[in-house]
Amino acid sequence: MGKLIAIFSLTLAVIRILHGLQNKDTNTILFGLGIGLISLFILILLQDDLSKGVERYKEGNYQGAIWYFKKEIQRNPNNAEAYLYRGVVRYELGDKQGAIEDYTQALHLNPDYAEAYFCRGIARYELGDKQGAIEDYNQALRLNPDDANAYLNRGTIRYELGDKQGAIEDYNQALHLNPDLAKAYLNRGVVRSDLGDQQGAIEDYNQALHLNPDLAEAYYNRGMVRLHLGDQQGAIEDCNQALRLKPDDANAYNIRGMVRSRLGDNLEAIEDYTQALHLDPNSFAVYYNRGLTYLELGERENAIEDLTKTLELNPNFIAAYYNRGNIRYDLGDEEGAFENYNQAMQSESGKMDENDEHGYYGRGIARSRLGDNQGAIEDLQKAAELCSENGNTGFYEKIQQAISRLE
Repeated sequence: MGKLIAIFSLTLAVIRILHGLQNKDTNTILFGLGIGLISLFILILLQDDLSKGVERYKEGNYQGAIWYFKKEIQRNPNNAEAYLYRGVVRYELGDKQGAIEDYTQALHLNPDYAEAYFCRGIARYELGDKQGAIEDYNQALRLNPDDANAYLNRGTIRYELGDKQGAIEDYNQALHLNPDLAKAYLNRGVVRSDLGDQQGAIEDYNQALHLNPDLAEAYYNRGMVRLHLGDQQGAIEDCNQALRLKPDDANAYNIRGMVRSRLGDNLEAIEDYTQALHLDPNSFAVYYNRGLTYLELGERENAIEDLTKTLELNPNFIAAYYNRGNIRYDLGDEEGAFENYNQAMQSESGKMDENDEHGYYGRGIARSRLGDNQGAIEDLQKAAELCSENGNTGFYEKIQQAISRLE
């Protein structure tokens, strides 16, 4: 799975909402009055505290912004805009529940306030209330059906709730409304990849990069797909670009390490994995990958240490039990080896990733060592099927050899 740009960021929404206070094109949206219907003098009076609050916000003085918005609320408790703006600043300060309260009050005063639904949807999403966020985006789109960013956000939440087809539909609509929305191409590419349409995913990532050449996530995601399709050089080039744009991207170091390992550049792969762990010390996948690379280099003790750390972080990672068992077996620790094979067998099947060819391979080998050849063949055949789908030809051949030895 690739990286989603989770949602159209609140900061961008803030620019659209708060900066619109001083933009003649958006005053009618925010206040429901055309500029030509009221005098400039009255407009300035009505907006004075709000304008000052916006200026403080733009300067990064959030407490000053809140002070002016609070002053406006005290002067006019029915000003929905003031509640919205204060909610935005509260969100920026990390007070997401306070932000939701302000957005809710804005909606109490103005039930047709699409921007308030939009912003509350972001806060609800980030507090884990994804269904509430969906409801807010439904309302935002009912009021403003031409809001491409609301479709983008709802699509992402649908994806996270498992509704991949619904996510695709929302991204399609976002792109229909705004063909230059690079993040919609990026996110649709992730979903297409998950649905097995790797070529469609690459096309979306290409378009995202055409629109925004500095979108590091698109390089990273395209690199992952290229790796699965066997285009190792293309994968490295994409990871290099991702790291040029985001030098602190642990995932890009991990993917580049995987490619380098496949190309036999194990020392460089170790460097990439180590840098990834420096940036993200809790990534069990990177510990696992580095452990396997240490094994390739003959550094078995380092390999065991990394695989043990993998299992501390993810006790249900079957392939790590299997590989640690193999190393212990080779070191003469037969009891420790079979303990690992048994642990691989006893891991909760519900925790196993049904698309993890390494997991099926590991469990298959564990079953063969425990004498269950039929179960081993079933797992290995599933692993081979997944490798075939992912274009992982090297691992596919290794699995087929293991099946041949058992038949």
